[in-house]
Amino acid sequence: MYLFLNIAVAVAVGAGQTLAAILSCIVTLILITLVKKRDDSNTVENGLFLSLNHICEEGYQQTTLVSTLKSILEQHVERIELRRIDVTNTQFDATFFIAVRNEQQIDQFISALNKEFSGINVSLLEQHNIAGV
Repeated sequence: MYLFLNIAVAVAVGAGQTLAAILSCIVTLILITLVKKRDDSNTVENGLFLSLNHICEEGYQQTTLVSTLKSILEQHVERIELRRIDVTNTQFDATFFIAVRNEQQIDQFISALNKEFSGINVSLLEQHNIAGV
């Protein structure tokens, strides 16, 4: 974006329109700043990595383990992305990236997971303002 602004200013100055170049540059930078501030305030979310571990001595007969986990979480979180899942006959480990608005959502999905998977281990890691997340 700034590269194109630089090119436009250079062309305007080269054409003898110095005042127009300065004014358009100032207006453009102000607009970019306002839009960026507005977007930053709208995208504030509590990003968390959710790690789940569950051991079931009877084994996992259902083939819908991932969809079951996602459906429980989708009811209680704003955003969900499956990052990793490992499943054996008697255990699963899953990592999700989730976004929540408040602590009540966390309490609700932990309760729902405990109802579905008795004795599940839940671990949360805050990932606020990490690039690429």
